[in-house]
Amino acid sequence: MKLSELVGQVKGLVWVNGSSETDIVGLADDSRHAAAGKLFFALSPGETAGRHASEALARGAAAVVVPPGAAFEGSGPILTARDCRAALADAAAAFFAPTPRFPIVGITGTNGKTTTTLMTAAVLRQSGRKVAVIGTLGTLRDDGCREPSPNTTPGLLPLYATFRALEEEGYGAVAMEVSSQGIVQHRIRGIPFSAAVWTNLSPEHFELHGDLETYRQAKLALFRDCEHRPAGPAAPEFFNVLNGSDDSFGHFSAAARGRTFTFGLHSSADVRAEDVRTDFRASRFTLAHGSQRCPVTLALGGDFNVQNALAAAAVGIGFGLDLTAIARGLESVREVPGRFQAIGGDDRRVLVDYAHTSEGMEKLLHSCRALVGPGERLIVVFGCGGDRDRTKRPRMGSVAAALADLCIVTNDNPRTESPQQILADILTGIPQEHRPRLTIELDRERAIRLALSMARPADLVVIAGKGHEDYQILGTQRIHFDDREVVAAALEELRRTP
Repeated sequence: MKLSELVGQVKGLVWVNGSSETDIVGLADDSRHAAAGKLFFALSPGETAGRHASEALARGAAAVVVPPGAAFEGSGPILTARDCRAALADAAAAFFAPTPRFPIVGITGTNGKTTTTLMTAAVLRQSGRKVAVIGTLGTLRDDGCREPSPNTTPGLLPLYATFRALEEEGYGAVAMEVSSQGIVQHRIRGIPFSAAVWTNLSPEHFELHGDLETYRQAKLALFRDCEHRPAGPAAPEFFNVLNGSDDSFGHFSAAARGRTFTFGLHSSADVRAEDVRTDFRASRFTLAHGSQRCPVTLALGGDFNVQNALAAAAVGIGFGLDLTAIARGLESVREVPGRFQAIGGDDRRVLVDYAHTSEGMEKLLHSCRALVGPGERLIVVFGCGGDRDRTKRPRMGSVAAALADLCIVTNDNPRTESPQQILADILTGIPQEHRPRLTIELDRERAIRLALSMARPADLVVIAGKGHEDYQILGTQRIHFDDREVVAAALEELRRTP
């Protein structure tokens, strides 16, 4: 593609100098990947953008796009853009068109994205399609192959590369997580979605968005602003799936375009769960849509997982699947890594969960509370991430102290922030009357082992916050650490101890 042809399809680009007839054979947003024939976009601000542009030109980039005023060395066609991320998104949509050709289901929300995405893929496979998953766990293919990703929603260029590879491999659909950061950084701009799903909204990522309303507007953009297209013959128009029970439902309903399915436990939802029963390892309910009913046995406990299943079921209905096929898909999901994941045998009850927001923690512990009988205790181990939203820390402390019988506060991923400061923020949410049930152990492995040693066989122990993560970030160092491995090793030691 000629540079002039590409630039003609991108708003906001301003020529500085150079030939518009330069041939462009690829795009790059990382100067290390710049090469001959590639158009490089400098996404960093100010001085850093200029340095990266210089590096790209030194590597032979055909042209560069930089923010206004960026200083750099090298020659070649130069363009500027006030928003280089938006310009990259528009250029990628033009350059890679018509990729992708298959339907894409985008799933956003504060909690439940990963589980809902995996369930959605399982449901869509009942239509005979190969379905890939893109999200927190990386890119997951039908054969179990997993490609890790540093972001819940990958960068735009890796995302297009993944779409192209999936097309070549014969995939018929993708279910992908859409994060608020991915939206505001234009990582999904130009990606044509066939359906959009919203799971819920609660305060989160204030370190990025500043307040709840800005965060909500970022989520709404998936429904209001992003490119939409039909899902295929079974779903001739784009459709939305919305949580009809969430306080923000009115905002999302107003932003939705095309047909909308609501889901929830209440009788007015389009897709409902009736006669819900949950325990430690499973959930049973009747899936209802209109006058149709179908029993479902889900291999995941917790009311919130029933809600996630309903969202996935609504996607299946939008694609024209019957309830029996949808139930088969839901029942095929045996485990979601780090989400209400039971560890160990039947002699102990231990769950590892990714809950790292106040609402996620509240839903998790409410579900766990229902599994704790008279004389049994709920013990929770948790912390909060450093260099992230500080406002949720007191709320998480308050929820844990109110719903658990014993709390052990520990490190999560402190990153470069002081663990003592994180702890102090958590403690501000815990009333004095709950402090006697609180233990502080900032070494996460010792905290997990302490909880298991304190637990009686009938107690329920919940290790919250890191879920599937197999690392811990201490300062700038990333070390191997997996809650599930620590729990399994500690339980084995306890079994061997007389």
